[in-house]
Amino acid sequence: MNKHTMGDLYQKQSLSLSAKIRMTEYRIREWVDHYGEDGVYISFSGGKDSSVLLHLARKLYPDLQAVYVDTGLEYPEARKFVEQHENVEILRPKMNFRQVIEKYGYPFISKEVAGCVYYARKYVRKLIEREKGLNIDGIIPYHSNMADLVGIDRRINKGNAFYQSLIHGEIPSTEIKTPVRYLILQGKYIHKEKGEETSEYSKMYNKERYKFFLEAPFEISSECCSVMKKSPIHKYSKMTGRKPMTAQMASESRLRATNWLKNGCNGFDMKSPISNPMSFWVEQDVLEYIHMFHIPIASVYGNIQVEHIGNTRGTKIPDSMDLGIFDLGKPVYSTTGCSRTGCVFCGFGCHREKSPNRWEKAETLSNPAIIDYMMRGGAFAKDGLWKPDNRGLGFWFVIEWINSHGNLKIVMPHREEYLEQYMTKETEQYLNV
Repeated sequence: MNKHTMGDLYQKQSLSLSAKIRMTEYRIREWVDHYGEDGVYISFSGGKDSSVLLHLARKLYPDLQAVYVDTGLEYPEARKFVEQHENVEILRPKMNFRQVIEKYGYPFISKEVAGCVYYARKYVRKLIEREKGLNIDGIIPYHSNMADLVGIDRRINKGNAFYQSLIHGEIPSTEIKTPVRYLILQGKYIHKEKGEETSEYSKMYNKERYKFFLEAPFEISSECCSVMKKSPIHKYSKMTGRKPMTAQMASESRLRATNWLKNGCNGFDMKSPISNPMSFWVEQDVLEYIHMFHIPIASVYGNIQVEHIGNTRGTKIPDSMDLGIFDLGKPVYSTTGCSRTGCVFCGFGCHREKSPNRWEKAETLSNPAIIDYMMRGGAFAKDGLWKPDNRGLGFWFVIEWINSHGNLKIVMPHREEYLEQYMTKETEQYLNV
């Protein structure tokens, strides 16, 4: 049962910044009162959102612990900015980004799509091995995902014969149910609510346009975030008993909006309790807060500039999802540098960006050598899949293949130079150039 409705979310998002500040401060106090000052921590990334949360929380509790996960993927400027703050514990993942790509695949399109592709491809491989008459013991990893693979609910169907046989590496004597993730990519998933088919929702839910990834000569996955960010922070929470506060906002994704509807800002009853006291904020609120209180942010963002949309003919509207027709004439805040930081190499959402995209901006605003290492190199490994090599991460080939086979227009900085330098007869064959 959801605690809130979408109407509740829209109402709170429409509130003034001053009202949002008061509500957020209340939720911070509520969280700290429940667990104690020594029982909570602030998840601090060095980005503008978590900088606002840190400022809000430490106005109330100056000694609150902050935690930063140094993945090696952040802008160097963001990492330096974090190091300027006191009482920040720095964590590091067990695997670096190259190792994650080699094991799981490249992060492209979205977490949802990449996850579907990753496990759907494992299902296809399993069928191929079965057709060959091979013993599939050891081919199907990640027992926790077996239920998803066979399309059952492991919470209530742990005794399912298919589930048990797959766990033990046995070939079921009857036909295996097609996994949900595979159906989603085929555009054949029918969502049901209270026993009724919700065809419109099914249409939105399916990802048929991305089924071409089933034939990709490389892996894509969403495991990067889990391995490099979630795993270190979860380990820290378990070891210390501290409960996190993050600057996640519902406006950032459908998943985060869904989580807010279900749990609210303070998820006391969640399996892993978490506080998101800024859930009902939007990006404009963050920028206005930074501008109003003159709080420092990482240098890669540049400065905060203010415009009034609609007052001047030809005024360019900043890239923001938060603006609507009722915002005309109101102050609109934007950064002169990067609009967002996050992981420099991340490909999630890059297919929706026009030039200059995130990687072109990173070249200009930060260290161009980072983007060059990301794009160059790559080779086909022993398993036949494209992976990083000692020259670089090989993103150039992945982007080019996605664009040519998926009819997408992901912007690649210096495309012609990378094609000229790294194209081989083998890559040319895959790219159909």
